[in-house]
Amino acid sequence: MATVAMQKIRIYALRKHRKPVLESVQRMGALEVAGSGLEDSGYQTTDTSAFVSQFDRSMDTARQALAVLEEVEPRKKSMFSSLHGLKRLSEEEFAKLAGRHEQILRQAQELVQL
Repeated sequence: MATVAMQKIRIYALRKHRKPVLESVQRMGALEVAGSGLEDSGYQTTDTSAFVSQFDRSMDTARQALAVLEEVEPRKKSMFSSLHGLKRLSEEEFAKLAGRHEQILRQAQELVQL
């Protein structure tokens, strides 16, 4: 894959619109979110380190649960399956799964404990 110089954009929005704006931009393609540097001008940034840490732990649990499932029932892959990429979710499918994230995480934790 070719390396392409990253272009920069700045997005200003109300705090209440932050999550939907970031999710929309991320769904559009690759995006690196960096600090704004606006703290000196009276704007505030939110410390998300606790949320990131919790997300990382949840992601590790999901990966461990997937490894358990792969041991029990390996995926059947065709010779060309790596060319297909990942299945894209519609916004509705994503929202439906996101609404069930606590239930899904509990099931993943149960799998890991087996």
